[in-house]
Amino acid sequence: MAVIARADGVVLGAGKGGPANHFLEEGGPQRFTSSMRSCIEGAFNSAGLQLGPVCASHYCLTGVHEQMEQILQAIAPTPPQSHGRLASKQSHGDSKQSIQPDRLASLWGATQKRPAVLILSGTGSIAYGIATTAANSKEAVSGGWGYAMGDEGSASWITPQALSAATRAIDGCGAATMLSSQIPAYFGVETLHQLHPLIYTHQIDRVKLAEIASVVSRCAELGDAVAIGILADAARHLGNAVIAVIRALGLEDKRVIVTSAGGVFKAGALLVEPMMQTVHGVNSLAEYVAPRYPPIIGALLLAIQSCGMTLTDSIYTNIEATSSLWTKIK
Repeated sequence: MAVIARADGVVLGAGKGGPANHFLEEGGPQRFTSSMRSCIEGAFNSAGLQLGPVCASHYCLTGVHEQMEQILQAIAPTPPQSHGRLASKQSHGDSKQSIQPDRLASLWGATQKRPAVLILSGTGSIAYGIATTAANSKEAVSGGWGYAMGDEGSASWITPQALSAATRAIDGCGAATMLSSQIPAYFGVETLHQLHPLIYTHQIDRVKLAEIASVVSRCAELGDAVAIGILADAARHLGNAVIAVIRALGLEDKRVIVTSAGGVFKAGALLVEPMMQTVHGVNSLAEYVAPRYPPIIGALLLAIQSCGMTLTDSIYTNIEATSSLWTKIK
């Protein structure tokens, strides 16, 4: 996603691109370029503007690589000491164009209060926290290792748990669960046996497969005990990541905001409540606060700051007054 906005927070347009994960994989730079061009051009087109230089650009991405800077400058250059309209893509930093991990914009969008810990659970998972005092600002990270080395509690982690539970159920090795029928139905087939070749011949890729997490959430909402248990296990992993950040920041006995981002949190209380029970085992003063804005607006806030603007109530009002533009992009 990308939004283009004025420095006073009035959003002018929004656009969407395709997946751009795993930059270092074969074809990664080409996918990244295509996705970024699509969402940036889409934002300009939505605003009725011709693609061109911007005052400041902030890109908050799942991975940051040196080659990205040149690619992004070629699409939407940020001339030195330029003034005027401002474009915000998913980042943060002192330069007019900045590229940072997505966790930063996610936290800024979710809450502007400090100290705060963000737990992000989408395809992957990571916890990120900031504690600010009059003397300094400290940050800490836990997780973010990717599906092959970690990402506990994420959609990529939930998916194999759900598939295993579903197959054990039809084999008679585990408890009966709606997942056995609802997972294949989600992919347009009738049985897990029909789903099997689609997975192993990679007709369903890993990113698409991670959407099974949404099936788990739906079954849990309908009272399926196995699905509820999978979400509870995911929540404990996410809670432990939050605890790791709380400890790294020395906040065990301090009031701290815990907030969230990522599609897995669409499960709501079924995920949040067991997660916070885990967190409260270490810090009883921790408080969960639902995110105020999505990550894309967090990127916009950071971009506005990089133009030398102070985040005032009027800026927030303008962002919210133009929410019809950025909420329609999913």
